[in-house]
Amino acid sequence: MGLEKDLSPGEQLLTLFRPFLEHLAASDLSPKTIQKHVDNTWALGGEFIRDLHSDSSLRKSQWSWSSAR
Repeated sequence: MGLEKDLSPGEQLLTLFRPFLEHLAASDLSPKTIQKHVDNTWALGGEFIRDLHSDSSLRKSQWSWSSAR
């Protein structure tokens, strides 16, 4: 499982990813295609969190991820 300090950035990512995931759920795509997109979205989120671990200055940044909308 993740670390406590990853919860806030993870929640912010979920806020950004949720509309895309909801669109997928409402689409006529096959379940296999939807699962591929969900898996890729999960991997992308993991890369963001990994970047936070490898470059601590990103975690200290004043920029809010949720302002990227």
